[in-house]
Amino acid sequence: MKKILILLAFSFPAFAQLTIPGADGSAGVMHFTVNTEIDLSQAVAGTWNAPGTTNGVYDGTQWAVVFKPSSLTIDPGVTITFKNHPSRAPVVFLVSGDVTISGTIDLDGNYRNSGLTPAEPGPGGFRGNFGATGASRRSNGLGPGAALGGDGTANFADTTRPFLYGSKTLIPLVGGSGGGNIVSRRSSGGGAVLIAAQNKITLDGTISANSSSFATGGAIRLVSDSLYGSGYLSAVSSSNGRLRIQANSYVASLRAAPDVIAELPGNPVKLWPDASLDASTRILTVGGSSLPSDPRARMDLPGADSQVATTNSVNVVIETRNLPTNSSVFLRVVPRHGLSFEVPATYTSGTQAIATWNVAAILPKGYNALIVRAKSP
Repeated sequence: MKKILILLAFSFPAFAQLTIPGADGSAGVMHFTVNTEIDLSQAVAGTWNAPGTTNGVYDGTQWAVVFKPSSLTIDPGVTITFKNHPSRAPVVFLVSGDVTISGTIDLDGNYRNSGLTPAEPGPGGFRGNFGATGASRRSNGLGPGAALGGDGTANFADTTRPFLYGSKTLIPLVGGSGGGNIVSRRSSGGGAVLIAAQNKITLDGTISANSSSFATGGAIRLVSDSLYGSGYLSAVSSSNGRLRIQANSYVASLRAAPDVIAELPGNPVKLWPDASLDASTRILTVGGSSLPSDPRARMDLPGADSQVATTNSVNVVIETRNLPTNSSVFLRVVPRHGLSFEVPATYTSGTQAIATWNVAAILPKGYNALIVRAKSP
């Protein structure tokens, strides 16, 4: 069922012009008149606040492919899709002028029912399982919200965990998690996009970050001085994603699924987590070996970020920032073939500002993805 969100026309006077950090128009006009696949793998490595390029800039620290057009227009009947960056990072548009979406932005996760590799998620989302038909080959999807355990017949993206992942603010921007193995179904998560415009956004078309069954919907965040249109926002699946819109004035009647958070933007707009205030986690070492700052975890040759040559318990060191030391921290292990499991971490040293935690885990043979989950008291 499509939910309807009615946004009545109102405005708040006396606001200064909205400031979008980095929205300098350096990539020029982006105007799509025919169906187009944007190849995010062509993005130039750099920092998000550097001058933009027509192919975008990939910032591994912020985990985003950033475009900086002077305007963004998608004509009626035109659909924009994406080929993922190798990191599968979300997409961010920082627009110095107006945005007009009369067509479709498609960040949907994909689905495969055969083969030995999972379907690609939307940018910012996570892959489904790597399993194959048969109980001995079942496995769970990737991403912090993917199913934990299960019998291979009902591995939906997990809705029963003790805490949800991500933030309703969509800072940081994170897409949907992959589904688990149901016979041979491989469902990937919906993608994630931020569109921030210093002037107005007119949405009469569709922005979609859905996933197929058994995975999680993605994330859509719109920020502008004013918002117009009667278009549709969608981030749905077995487990829905998140929608957030921020504008000083709304003159729109949008359809949205799931429910959307609508609020005023700050000025300047906050785009990224604050390293001095917002909580974060990362894995420092696995079996004494340091991990790269921008891990890719292909789970295939030659894509391992770290190699462990033992079947015994392996020590994993986790770093947390801006997280109370009495928080709950877990290491989630997702085998390429086999069901995932979690091991609690033990606080070892440091303060709320920066602390280290240890986990002793026996990693299954073969490829594994490691994910940290944390919840403050």
